[in-house]
Amino acid sequence: MTAIRPSLPVHVAQHLEALIREGTWAQRLPSERNLAIELGISRGTLRAALTLLRASGKLTGSPQGNLIPPNSPPLALATREIEIGVLSPRPLEPLRPYLAMLIAHLKAGAHARGWKLILHHGGSYFSQYPAKPLRQLVANYRHHGWILVHSTPKTQSWFERERIPTLVSGHTYAGIALPSVDVNHRAVGRHLGVMLRRYGHRQVIMVSSRPRLPGLVEGEAGLQEGLEGPGDGDQRVDPLPYDGQDALLAQRILHRLRSHPRPTCIVTETPNQYLTAWSALARAKLAAPADVSLVSRLNDPFLHHLVPTPTRYHLSPVTMARHILTRLAHLVEGEKLSPPAYEVIAEFVTGASLRNLHK
Repeated sequence: MTAIRPSLPVHVAQHLEALIREGTWAQRLPSERNLAIELGISRGTLRAALTLLRASGKLTGSPQGNLIPPNSPPLALATREIEIGVLSPRPLEPLRPYLAMLIAHLKAGAHARGWKLILHHGGSYFSQYPAKPLRQLVANYRHHGWILVHSTPKTQSWFERERIPTLVSGHTYAGIALPSVDVNHRAVGRHLGVMLRRYGHRQVIMVSSRPRLPGLVEGEAGLQEGLEGPGDGDQRVDPLPYDGQDALLAQRILHRLRSHPRPTCIVTETPNQYLTAWSALARAKLAAPADVSLVSRLNDPFLHHLVPTPTRYHLSPVTMARHILTRLAHLVEGEKLSPPAYEVIAEFVTGASLRNLHK
């Protein structure tokens, strides 16, 4: 399938023209560097858009920057709307709050670029045999680019094989070279491991989802790396399987809490797992962090309502959306991204659920 290459600079020029008409800037545009960052586009795309605006008389180039002439004529550029498809296994409502916020910011960012973001969902697109439904979907909606959320190896492989401009929100699987934007899970795990070692934690439980996703495997490896220090040999990361059944996870946590020596910290992958672990501690008449510390490797807005405030890692959905749209803009222009994977560093939120055992 041949990728469609729309004129992204035209859309950027129209967006800038609308901002000029609204009086966003009085006499001149911001610097190219600041404007490119604000719009989330490449400097090359921005310069092409500015060239169109200068040619149409909407801007005047000068040593002082791009000046806005008074009473400039309207811009008339032939264009077509850029449509971007977002594909996920499930509809928006059941998704984690963070993912819902991410999609909301993707919509806002796409609108600012003059794009139209269209959501699609369905389990058949992520099944063992997704080729037929995916082929029908792409034929019915000839989007200029796609964003995959919670995608499977076979789904990613199909989009790569068809040479469709596609960006993965999250991890890619082994052997698949689609561009992606994801958290640097290994860095998060390593940082947490170092923190746990400094705080004296040796027996650590880590909730381990099944099936094992590449990003989460990286996080587990990073945690072990950070936990192991010079002269220390008794640290242990004990994986606790999780297959989506919260009641079973709670039972497994309770079983481990009765073992000897009792784990000093439970690390969860998701905020939902954190709530399950928190409730399991309550059933065992234990509390965090007095008896057992709790840490979540991901964040959702509802976590800050818990007392004590959870220790966790936070990634701004605004930042994530900007990186996704910036890289997608290069793809719909027909550019090849190098390196294809872009990793974002999550922010450590200290919280109050991680205890320093040395104090």
